[in-house]
Amino acid sequence: MRIIYLLAFLFTGLSSTYDRVRPYPGSDIMADVQSHLPEGHHYNVTARDYGLNYVDQESLDISTVHECVHGINGILRSRLPEGNAFYLLSNNFVAFPEPDVKLSAVLKKVPKELRVFMYDSTYSNGVKYWEDRPLYLMDEFIAHTTAMLYRREKGIKVRDGVPKYALEAGVYVLVLLESLESYEEKEAFAKIVVWDFNRLLDAYNDEQGFKEYARLIVKHLDVAKIDKDLHARLCTY
Repeated sequence: MRIIYLLAFLFTGLSSTYDRVRPYPGSDIMADVQSHLPEGHHYNVTARDYGLNYVDQESLDISTVHECVHGINGILRSRLPEGNAFYLLSNNFVAFPEPDVKLSAVLKKVPKELRVFMYDSTYSNGVKYWEDRPLYLMDEFIAHTTAMLYRREKGIKVRDGVPKYALEAGVYVLVLLESLESYEEKEAFAKIVVWDFNRLLDAYNDEQGFKEYARLIVKHLDVAKIDKDLHARLCTY
């Protein structure tokens, strides 16, 4: 399967509710992701889902955006004969074939210094579900970045860990890229990864711990081999 770019005029079949955009005052992003899912979907996050760890609505809404992106990606993935797909907002998505590499093998290559926030709780645990589908890592990266964009859009101050989680998710995708030796779509996939990294860096707003982790990335990964401009940008933190 070759890389697939589908724009708005080809995307109308994703959800029958898209033409009836649900009202979310002050958030184009929340309206976007909600309207691409069926009414009554189960991706809205409640305090119960977090065991009351995050009880304020702003925190819950950040997680809802993240989970909605996972939901949309899942719908897209189910409509492909093979491979994986990622929703990029504004009615756009990309799809790629799964690389012939094990998720566990990719994770073992992540430098220990960069296994900081969610390696054990999220990514290692994902092996049991996604061992043969390493693009799961990109699914997480896109979901984290979109949640961060929503946080910026709404001017939300809580959940200052969101940017760090997104940055760590990007690390695993960079390691995945380094692991792809004979992947036909490596160049095209790298372009989407760099694009999403730049979305993430554009949304950064001096959150605690972000700069320190960005420096660790430059120290322990050869980002310049993937994209010199991204490496230079990370070096500014």
